[in-house]
Amino acid sequence: MGDKKSFALYSLILGMCWNYSISDRVVLYISLLMLISLGLATNRYYLFKSKIDYVPLLFSLCWLYGVLLGFLRGNNSESIIANFFGMSLYIIYYSFCSLKFNIENILSLIKISSIVNCIFFYISVFLYLSDGRIYGVTTGEDLDGQMAGFRLYWSMGMLIVVGQMCLIFAKYVAGLKIKISEYILFLLMLVSVLGTFSKGFILQFIASCIVILFFSSGIDQLDGKIKFKRLTWLIIVLVLLFTMLYDLGFIDSFLFSIEYEAGSGSRDEQRRFIVNEWTFLGEGLGAVLKSGYSRDELGYGFELNYENLIHKIGVLSILPFSMYIYTIYNLTGLKNNFEIFGLGVGLMSYLISAYGNPFLFSPLAVILHVVVLYLIRISRIPVRDAL
Repeated sequence: MGDKKSFALYSLILGMCWNYSISDRVVLYISLLMLISLGLATNRYYLFKSKIDYVPLLFSLCWLYGVLLGFLRGNNSESIIANFFGMSLYIIYYSFCSLKFNIENILSLIKISSIVNCIFFYISVFLYLSDGRIYGVTTGEDLDGQMAGFRLYWSMGMLIVVGQMCLIFAKYVAGLKIKISEYILFLLMLVSVLGTFSKGFILQFIASCIVILFFSSGIDQLDGKIKFKRLTWLIIVLVLLFTMLYDLGFIDSFLFSIEYEAGSGSRDEQRRFIVNEWTFLGEGLGAVLKSGYSRDELGYGFELNYENLIHKIGVLSILPFSMYIYTIYNLTGLKNNFEIFGLGVGLMSYLISAYGNPFLFSPLAVILHVVVLYLIRISRIPVRDAL
């Protein structure tokens, strides 16, 4: 592997593993900017040979629209840049193309990043058992019996862990050979995801498993009896997991509780205030609600990402929503390589957690989307044939 490609992968791993606290995200920004610069400085371009190449461009144009509209409407300049900042990083996709990452590079990137993020969880648990302090999350609030009251660690890095788990899960479903180390890794990662007591992370993993199981019915190379036996056992495991979560109060909390875990107000309340201020053109990035309602001192950010996106860029929000659907549709074309399909499903499942958590356009979420777009691309245009 060339020096440039190695440097780029190490930069990505550093960024994806360091994204566990707000104050440290500057490391991610710097590593990504270095990668973008390196990719754009490479004179080997083979862009727009696939329709998928236009997806990052459209996201970038939406971000530029939001920025320009924000300035035109007189929104706070710092808020304009900070709001949905990760959307500007979709350009990193073209660095992937110019550096010619292959599937092995991507698998290494996800595996290493997921292992490191999983290690962060166990370090947090160890430190908690040592001195009783909780690391990696904001503490001190009265959580009033919510699931987060059991939380020892929370990190967006779990989004990568879910992706790696789904890759291993898909290999199992497809009857591919799985090493003992992969079984152990899966169990350790499962404990780390459950240990976050995040309804979003747990739900996106379960939903990903269901999608993988559904599409596994089209795997022709499996003997019918083996396929039936595997699916039967896997369904039993999912039922047991569902039952366990119900006993913990997770299902009841998810289905019937609409309160924030930190007592910061109702999502329904947020939705009502945001929707009431939707406009055709949008209010621009950095815009606050005219009603004065906010969830924090910054005013422009909300947990309800999708409603907030419509508030910021108006009718143009149709483009991002369409691009998500387009990505998921094209992801089904990876079924012939089922473990890569499973990885893609797991990585894109961040869209589930992002519904109620403000990270839809965080740099890490954008990287996950870019990785899936790139996997779709190289499944159609092999790297060796791209130039």
